[in-house]
Amino acid sequence: MLSAGFFNGKHVYFDSAKFINGGSLNFKQIIWANSGSLLWWRQVEFKETAAVKFDECLFLSKEAISFRDIWFPKNGSVMFQRCYFARTPIIDFTGAVFRHTTFEGGKISWLEDQPDRTLTAVLKNRLKEKFDDLPQEAKDRIESLVMAIPEFSNVFDDGVEVLWKDLTTESAKNLTFRLTNLSGSKFDGMTLTHIQLNAPTWAVKDRRNVLYEDLQSKGEKRTADQLRNIEDQYTQLKNNLERQGNYLHAGDFHYGEQEVRRERLIKEKGFYTDIPNIFKYLLATFYKAVSGYGERPERAVLATLVMLLFFQ
Repeated sequence: MLSAGFFNGKHVYFDSAKFINGGSLNFKQIIWANSGSLLWWRQVEFKETAAVKFDECLFLSKEAISFRDIWFPKNGSVMFQRCYFARTPIIDFTGAVFRHTTFEGGKISWLEDQPDRTLTAVLKNRLKEKFDDLPQEAKDRIESLVMAIPEFSNVFDDGVEVLWKDLTTESAKNLTFRLTNLSGSKFDGMTLTHIQLNAPTWAVKDRRNVLYEDLQSKGEKRTADQLRNIEDQYTQLKNNLERQGNYLHAGDFHYGEQEVRRERLIKEKGFYTDIPNIFKYLLATFYKAVSGYGERPERAVLATLVMLLFFQ
């Protein structure tokens, strides 16, 4: 059952807000469907031991949603549990300082209470004044958004761009993604070696998991520095997943790492006069052709059969 909502046609700001409760701070079953931006939490103050929880909240704002530069409780915890961020221009966690923060997907119970998936009955009764004051266009938009929400949410909708830039090593180390859709996440400048990854969803290309930043920039004139950054992200994720024993998905990121490295070698200054780099590129190309960088054993078998037939 929905407890509160923001349906105004403008922006929603929580700048300089102060939450003095030192215990649990629970934002439960709240819907943000404002037509402007939703700006959490610049210069917001929490008690150091506060446990902040967003439980089954729906973030349906039409414009950007920003948690930029937020400092969560120093000795507390943060949970985004069974929340849903709809497709918006951008969701921004740039520079956020997370303290033991978990993003976790799951079933949204209040949608199960409304089998017709429309904003009727409970929602209109509980939020009657705010809902009735909206123009019909806004009501239609909110209802269409709710209709599109899956019963089982992976937190971030497909196609929504999520920025995780400029996070500190300490901040990233305390991040857990459980059943979370990371297919639109950009990790530029974020340490990925120690984040906890429990069954996340990634962008997919050619039946393998890839980084959104790599997929998004395909076809562009990528510089060696850009490629080095993406390559490093693949390397960190590969090492992370290997440490957790997830060798299958680690293999996907190893493949992506080698693909980006091969492209980067060509973009390095003076490549065509650098014999060692040319040799590295040719070796990587051969490695891909015969075994898919060690991740496609069927190619190795086929290459072996071809060589046996050729040398008979």
